Amino acid sequence: MPKIPIQQPLTFMMVLIFLAIFASMFYSGSRGTYVQAPGQDTTRVLEYQQSSKESLQIFDIPFTVFNAIRKGMEKSSEVILLVFMAGAAFTVVYETGAPRQGINWMLWRLRRHKRLILPLTCAIFALGGALSNMSEEIIALMIVMLALSRRLGYDPLIAIAMSFGSAAVGAAFSPVNLFQVGIAKIIAKDPLGELPVTPSFGFDGWGLRLVCCMLAVAVWTFCTVRQARKSRIPVDENNSTANNSSLGPRETLVILLLFSTFIVLIAGVIFLHWRFDHLSTLFFALGIFAGLIGGLRITETANAFVEGFKSMVSVAFLIGVARAIYVILDQERILAPFVEWFSNHVAGTNSYLNAILMTGFHAVLHLAVPSVTAQAYLTLPVFFANPLAVKHLAVSPEVTVLTYQYGAGLCDLLTPTSGTLLAILAISGIEYKKWFNFVLPIYIILCCLGLLAIVYGVTYGVK
Repeated sequence: MPKIPIQQPLTFMMVLIFLAIFASMFYSGSRGTYVQAPGQDTTRVLEYQQSSKESLQIFDIPFTVFNAIRKGMEKSSEVILLVFMAGAAFTVVYETGAPRQGINWMLWRLRRHKRLILPLTCAIFALGGALSNMSEEIIALMIVMLALSRRLGYDPLIAIAMSFGSAAVGAAFSPVNLFQVGIAKIIAKDPLGELPVTPSFGFDGWGLRLVCCMLAVAVWTFCTVRQARKSRIPVDENNSTANNSSLGPRETLVILLLFSTFIVLIAGVIFLHWRFDHLSTLFFALGIFAGLIGGLRITETANAFVEGFKSMVSVAFLIGVARAIYVILDQERILAPFVEWFSNHVAGTNSYLNAILMTGFHAVLHLAVPSVTAQAYLTLPVFFANPLAVKHLAVSPEVTVLTYQYGAGLCDLLTPTSGTLLAILAISGIEYKKWFNFVLPIYIILCCLGLLAIVYGVTYGVK
């Protein structure tokens, strides 16, 4: 397997700068948390409680930063293990030669319909994002996506756009994504999580979200195809599909094993609610069986595992450092004052303006909390269960869910503190600046689409 070009000095520096900025808030910012209001037995509400500022020694901040990096690695351990196992498994698969032959065979079979491959791939990943919030799993697929993109004559950026980008757009606009709109609706019905049975999130606003989702995926796909045509790279004619379109029995079995793994992965995530440890085990088994079926000796398989681990070290480090930012803000009680300040002092009485401001608030906060699920549990209970926040915001619960969904979810496309995005960029050898320049115009268009949906929801309601 070719070495993954980890040339990300700008990305590393950017994450460390964000870490330093948020660590400085530990020294100068106010601190607080939300607690259940005393004496509220029938109507459960939250109230903000400010914490006393502790005296700090000169070494407290550096220690907090380095300790946060360690804790970030620890809290991201399941994702990091998944990255290592996926890298090792795909290195073994690559060493068998099956992916190269399989892609050549597919392109030969579809030689008259090659232009359909890119939009179909975008649609498949968008569906995965809409159904299961597909994100970290894409890290494991990037090696295959890069090989496909290269054989089609596309820049590695296109491999990211048609996989990670499509999944992020599908997840952000999805009407059924449990990890975004689903959790948000559950919190709206039970802000403090005290009902004996977890409420169902239902399908309120399903029609509006579905229309917006289809439009958003269409916009993203169109822009991706347009960029692909503008940035085509020459394909090695000496390795053309015409001369390499046959598959041997070993290659066929390895490819069938690979596709079976993807099917099991998708089914496990959607229907069995598998976590990262299940996926890591799945990829470990893929690597072992691919080596046996592909004809590799035990030493060759073991060496491929080691090379796969080595290729993912920088990726794993980026994930841990990115998670450290949230560790600092959550552990040192810095996030709650920010939420309190916005909900009670920034928002006014105009519902339209409040909804737009809430969308921007979620987008900005996503820099510090690059997990949509964590951000939902951080902000939405306050918006739904704090009487002052409810009074000042003056928007319906469904519109509040829309502002979170389009503000935080859509920001996944370009959040520079997202471990998943940084890992995918590192694997692909793409600088964050290049990705940002490609995504920003599309992001603005999609934000406008989301804001139109929010304005519609404020005006006519979300039903």
